Amino acid sequence: MRSALCAALSLATIGFSGSVCAQNTDLLLVLAADVSRSIDEGEFELQRKGYAAALTDPRVLAAIRGGTTGEHDEHELAPLKLQPRAPRPATTVVLVQTLGAVAVIFVASQIFVHQLDAIGPMLGLSGAITALLLSPIATELPEIMNAIIWVRQGKTQLALANISGAMMIQATVPSGLGLLFTDWRLDHALVWSGAITMAAITYLLVTMRANKLTPRRLAKAALLYLIFAAGLIPILI
Repeated sequence: MRSALCAALSLATIGFSGSVCAQNTDLLLVLAADVSRSIDEGEFELQRKGYAAALTDPRVLAAIRGGTTGEHDEHELAPLKLQPRAPRPATTVVLVQTLGAVAVIFVASQIFVHQLDAIGPMLGLSGAITALLLSPIATELPEIMNAIIWVRQGKTQLALANISGAMMIQATVPSGLGLLFTDWRLDHALVWSGAITMAAITYLLVTMRANKLTPRRLAKAALLYLIFAAGLIPILI
């Protein structure tokens, strides 16, 4: 009975695909099943689970939602704000929008720094504690929001590239400036910060090498920031 049903579905699929394959499609799924008597119930169940995993894969879902012309992909960006209807915006307009966004970020960062100076005394914290605890959160918010927006749009590669690029810049440029223009003195707070950073790196490397990195395990790395904050307060007070 099962073999007859699968054969009927296969014939129906072949007949249906012949009428639509000439059209432009965004995604063409081909499902093949072994319906012979050479497989047992366990192997048949494995096939079913494979179909379920494939059809719920984020990449497949992103391709299905990609559009109706076959030309939409993960790297397609939203229209330019200043020229939303232009398929290829003018370079001058792109530069104007980019410089405008940079200006907004610069002004907002100035406001943030001045407000940070006022928040510390209001909370009863020193400037050093406020800068070490609150500044990292605020400086990472743009990357976090960009990643969330792109993941919701199915553009996971852009989200990962954004996070990776931001981490690369922060690990090189600020560190280089600090080494060149500041006194290289590791006090207790910096040693504690470096220790927590190395612990986080070790945890992620071990987890990824074991192929056990999951969203839940990745979220657990945030506990290290709480440990850092808890250990930093008695050091600086």
